[in-house]
Amino acid sequence: MKLGVHPVRTPCGTSGSYFVRDASKKYIAIFKPKDEEPFASLNPKWPKYFQRILSFCCFGRACLIPNMGYMSELKIVPNTYLVQLASPSFFYRKQGEFKLKNGSYQCIIIFRVQLMKSYFQQRLRINRKSKNSSFQLFVDGFESANIVLAKWSHKSPLTEKESQKFHILFQKMCVLDYVIRNTDRHMDNWLIKYKQNEEIDIAAIDNGLAFPVKHPETASRLRPFPFEWANLSWALIVLLNNIFQPWDDTLKEFLLGLLTTKFVRDLCADLRTLFKYDPTANSLLIHNQLKVMRGQIWNLRCSLLNEESPAQMVKKAPILVSFRNRGYIGSITADWNEAFIVKPADYRRRQWC
Repeated sequence: MKLGVHPVRTPCGTSGSYFVRDASKKYIAIFKPKDEEPFASLNPKWPKYFQRILSFCCFGRACLIPNMGYMSELKIVPNTYLVQLASPSFFYRKQGEFKLKNGSYQCIIIFRVQLMKSYFQQRLRINRKSKNSSFQLFVDGFESANIVLAKWSHKSPLTEKESQKFHILFQKMCVLDYVIRNTDRHMDNWLIKYKQNEEIDIAAIDNGLAFPVKHPETASRLRPFPFEWANLSWALIVLLNNIFQPWDDTLKEFLLGLLTTKFVRDLCADLRTLFKYDPTANSLLIHNQLKVMRGQIWNLRCSLLNEESPAQMVKKAPILVSFRNRGYIGSITADWNEAFIVKPADYRRRQWC
């Protein structure tokens, strides 16, 4: 950016997201400012502006904390960081400008003034205010799952070994989405990289609308935000090693070994510290976010033990799980029933949208 190669706003999506480029103008990362998220006040995309004005009663998602998406992106595939950047490319709240008219002499004058102002700002290194954001490394060679799976629907080019690896990667994404309760996983925001007989990989991008304070099913009657991958054949009982089974054995053993009461306690402590990085963080809302997440982990563990597939797992009743006797302090028992208190989700305050 010091060389004058500034980020470029992405044409897709409903938020102000920017491609960050290196000196050769090659895309290297995605920058997503906090104040330009889908429901933020400085979102530069017109569809969300009209939704805020014309459909204010349905604006946002009742189960999510507004403008916290950049926090949800941290350490999710691909590698993501929290950074601060300033650039003339970003959308700022402008003051003291004349009202522009297309094609008028006034518009041309202001356009020239803005060009000169931008030029001297760069020369004199006068930067605009930095923005808090997630900084996600750009991944090469990936295509939308919608495109790739459409190609595979006619004739799958995968060998048995590639198919097994893809199933493991797919199930890892299912676990990720389910635990963080991603409310925005559709077929265009997870990517597949495939080179026949060479490489196969999955990248789960756009994880910002996650970590709700309540289960989406209990927040809205009309907008449950389901997982779209649950309708795919890959989420059902699949053929692995010539045996029909809901989960890959290696992945299942790894997850059951990982999901201990101590791991859940440490994970909650780490997330609590991370979420408090945001200056607007609310301890009560963070507490509610973690209750939902622990409920998802509880259901995930039960599904693994009961040999239930990802498609069956997402149909389990949502629950809220709390520590018994402030389990995040000091030692904690290894018995899940003794360590946690499980309660059904509360549907009494559901809204229509």
